[in-house]
Amino acid sequence: CDRCHRRKVRCDYISPCIRCREADASCTYLLLRKKRGPKTQKLIPTASPSVDSGEIATGGSTPHTAVAATLNDGDDRLLVTPVVERAIDLFIAHLYPVYPLIKRSRLDDIVRNAESASQSEKALIWSICASTLANVNGWPSLGAEQRAVSARRFIRQYHRANVMRDIEKAKYEDVLVALFVANACFELKQRKTSWFYVREAINLAIAAGLDNLGTYSALDQDTATRYRRAYSLVFISERGAAIFNNFPVSILDPPTLPCLPLVDEDASISVGLGALHNLFSLLDHSFVRLWNDMHSHAPHNTNFADLLQLQQHLRDANLAHGLSDIQRADVLITQQWLRLVFWQASLSQGLVSSNAADAAFLYTYPLAIAVDLCQILRTLPPMAIEVHGLGI
Repeated sequence: CDRCHRRKVRCDYISPCIRCREADASCTYLLLRKKRGPKTQKLIPTASPSVDSGEIATGGSTPHTAVAATLNDGDDRLLVTPVVERAIDLFIAHLYPVYPLIKRSRLDDIVRNAESASQSEKALIWSICASTLANVNGWPSLGAEQRAVSARRFIRQYHRANVMRDIEKAKYEDVLVALFVANACFELKQRKTSWFYVREAINLAIAAGLDNLGTYSALDQDTATRYRRAYSLVFISERGAAIFNNFPVSILDPPTLPCLPLVDEDASISVGLGALHNLFSLLDHSFVRLWNDMHSHAPHNTNFADLLQLQQHLRDANLAHGLSDIQRADVLITQQWLRLVFWQASLSQGLVSSNAADAAFLYTYPLAIAVDLCQILRTLPPMAIEVHGLGI
């Protein structure tokens, strides 16, 4: 915001932001921030007669109200507007800890060379715009419904460009696009569409060789680490959707994810993603089958020892030690969710009672989970939870 910008302090992009609220000061977003680096020539969008004025915010004079100007129907150029720049800022500030898959410098390069950007690169920027609009409440002049409408416009733009993609030459960026679009669709409450893009991300990952260990031997460590992270997050997305929607899985075994920090990156990001990966790895193929059979009323027996071992894996009190607030929210709330999932599985197998020796098999265990969840929420700022969207 303008006040944080003048004071040169970090802002959370909420309106009003937390610093302005604490100071009881006016919180505005009227100043245009000067871009760093050399000046570049940008494509100037012409007014589109198809733009519905109801789809963008009309109140206020900030540049972030011009979402429709970023996209012109029938035009697949990458138009670099303040909306695109704002989306990249918000992505790095709030979503990168969840999706540490691409460097800021790489995104800046695409924007600087917008006129020569490939279809995959343009689609990547559009998908990031859709995801940040759907997830992050950091657009002062856009309400929730206006953000949703704008996110759908970016997804439609991706659809138009997607027609020309060559699957035989699938790239790493294509995997990221499908993953970000899946995330945006889930936030827009399009559950089946989101699942479609999760499966597309899996297929593109396989086509790009992310499931093949031989692929990584030819890459430098930075690139190989990001590729592995991408495949891990595709795995996590599929596992989460499979449990949430009772869908089958295609990635049967958890992929390998070395905990390697990258140059110029906070070491906690790698640790946090590793912790999340390990949590979702507990949802192995046999448990997913049990879960789906449970909801289809098909017979499936799992013994007490297996479920007890799963619950014991979730009792690490230091699981999120040293992580950022955004990562702590992701890891700790996932931990509580899995405790409940495994308890529900135990209940379906007739292993829950009122006098079980282990608390994880008592009828009252969900109450204990609720108490722990409340304690976790008290330690987290709202933005750390909100950026994860409906999934969390």
